[in-house]
Amino acid sequence: MGGLFTILGGESRSNIARLFPDGTVDLSFNPGANRTVNGIALQPDGSILVGGAFTVLAGQSRQRIGRLNNTEPATESLSFDGSSITWLRGGTSPEVWRTSFDFSTNGTDWVSLGQGTRIPGGWRLTGVGLPANGFIRARGYVCAGDGADWFVESVAPATASIRVSLVRDGAEVVLSWTGGRGPYQVQQNTDLGNPNGWTDLGEPVLTNWIVLPIRSGNVFLRVRGQ
Repeated sequence: MGGLFTILGGESRSNIARLFPDGTVDLSFNPGANRTVNGIALQPDGSILVGGAFTVLAGQSRQRIGRLNNTEPATESLSFDGSSITWLRGGTSPEVWRTSFDFSTNGTDWVSLGQGTRIPGGWRLTGVGLPANGFIRARGYVCAGDGADWFVESVAPATASIRVSLVRDGAEVVLSWTGGRGPYQVQQNTDLGNPNGWTDLGEPVLTNWIVLPIRSGNVFLRVRGQ
């Protein structure tokens, strides 16, 4: 947003600032203008056109009009950890609002999961339980301020990642994990260069831990969910 101010939301800003949808000030954005900013327009590549009575913008001499370039690459990720869906966006990816999340079993017919909550760097929906197979979708509305408004979306498999930890307990190790969906299959491999070398360690389990004896030599372990 632009105007004639030196403080916005309790933060020092010179006539231009960026706000998150919840009204808080984006601390990473502080170009500054030496006089009033009257107009702002967002371009599709994330650049910002600025117009006003200023002669200096972002420390550079500009006569009443300038463009703020976002030189970082556009990045985004959509993930599901078993209970929460997180949509992270950065770089030249434009800011979105009215964000919603959906689920589909076939990638065509979608069921709404609800509205997302703003978090640093993106949006999140918590308290989500999904079937074993399917897809998740995040959609957000971009308001450029010049009539060029549009939706952006990201789609990903609804596969929950599994985070594994290993703790030694005497002559045994306790392998535990979070995320994913059971039953879980623990596998071992003695050579990571051999992708076909993984073998099952016992039967699938419904718990999120297993105790294994310590073996000599290099042994690599992984846990696979459903």
